[in-house]
Amino acid sequence: AIPYLSTRTENLFEYELCRRIRAVTEPKKAKVGVLSSFPVMGRPPAPQKGDSGAPRWLAFAELARDWQLVELSPDVREIPSDLAALIVLHPSGFSQRARYAVDQWLLRGGRLAVFTDPQSAYALLMAVKTKNYGLANFSASEFEPLVSAWGFEAPAESVAADLEFKSDRIGANGALVTVPTALAVTDKGLSKTDPATARLSALRLEYAGFFRLARPDAGLKYEPVLFTTDMAREASISDIPEKILASFSSNDKAGLEKLTMGWRIEGMFPTAYPSGPPGGGVSAESLKRSTKPGMVYLFGDCDFLFNDACAAQIPDEFRQNLVIRRND
Repeated sequence: AIPYLSTRTENLFEYELCRRIRAVTEPKKAKVGVLSSFPVMGRPPAPQKGDSGAPRWLAFAELARDWQLVELSPDVREIPSDLAALIVLHPSGFSQRARYAVDQWLLRGGRLAVFTDPQSAYALLMAVKTKNYGLANFSASEFEPLVSAWGFEAPAESVAADLEFKSDRIGANGALVTVPTALAVTDKGLSKTDPATARLSALRLEYAGFFRLARPDAGLKYEPVLFTTDMAREASISDIPEKILASFSSNDKAGLEKLTMGWRIEGMFPTAYPSGPPGGGVSAESLKRSTKPGMVYLFGDCDFLFNDACAAQIPDEFRQNLVIRRND
């Protein structure tokens, strides 16, 4: 039986119909691994610690309708071989052994989506909400040495600022403030040839990092899938919006460039650990290059998957909560 479908999501009707047909014809879901320093899969309550728990992020609740999500630990030593894909979100505090495990899994033909963030608004929010201010030390994430091995440079503590994708906000004093690092990306910043982004037209990102392709590998193909306009420049996380705006107002246009915040990389990957497992010497099973083609989607923001940025829950005609996407 197909339950009620809201007219507010009419543009997703064909998708929802195909999803239901697939659920019947393929009852066994493929497995997707989830590796994150955030409780994206939810957290059960622990009354003895005064912890009320946390719900699963809406984006991952949506994924769970079509895939069997397998949560992995940030210190995992081996990625299960039966995963169809792996999601790595905000790799902060991951052990080098876990990164090595991801590296070796990718070289065996893995499919990987990586979401890093130079400053996670969610991490800062949780530090204040839980009064655990030590969490602020984990607001930045990176995925070295893998990102470098794939050919990229990601400037530390730098974010993308765009004069065309800028957002206007109401400041603390009630005045309108223009924030060049709060990006309202239109279809001008999304690849129309990649199937993951071709039909998207609006994404909102806060303090998004970017990746420069500095040392492309001959065995890999690279395609930008998420990017700024030509009216963009590198900005420091610590700079206030007024200072960043002033840098655009100057006559110096030398710093303007198109910055890429999302890449698709596919092909035969080199290892990020040519000397073998970290701390363990050379292993006979340690791969130096892909044995079959792999694929990576690499993004410089993870907050756009958090509930408040990703979607809003509003009551529909039958007073049931309906999830409306804020980010495509």
